[in-house]
Amino acid sequence: MDPEYFANKLRDFQKAVDYGDQALEMAKQKNDKSKQVHLLNILGETCLRLEEMEKALDYFENGLDLAQRTKGGHPLETESTKKLSELAVKSGDMSKALVYLENGLLSARKNKNKQGEGR
Repeated sequence: MDPEYFANKLRDFQKAVDYGDQALEMAKQKNDKSKQVHLLNILGETCLRLEEMEKALDYFENGLDLAQRTKGGHPLETESTKKLSELAVKSGDMSKALVYLENGLLSARKNKNKQGEGR
């Protein structure tokens, strides 16, 4: 089952985390790196909704790390830095949010990712 369905449609965030973790394990078994990053970002966002900031940070950082190590992962890297900036804003750390956004913009420009640049 899709964790986004539980988070966005049913608003059952805990069930979304449970299914997301299961889906993440399946993506790891298939060695599907882009799916793993996508799921890590969904899990982080869901933890944000549950006010579990440390867990959200862990998911987002793992997603960013994996995206940076994945060939062709730059759109995923931009998405992960955006999610980290959202977490920083929600935590009240505007300077850290700005650093994440700047890093995401630099990555998007370096990789010619127009969508990541906000164009």
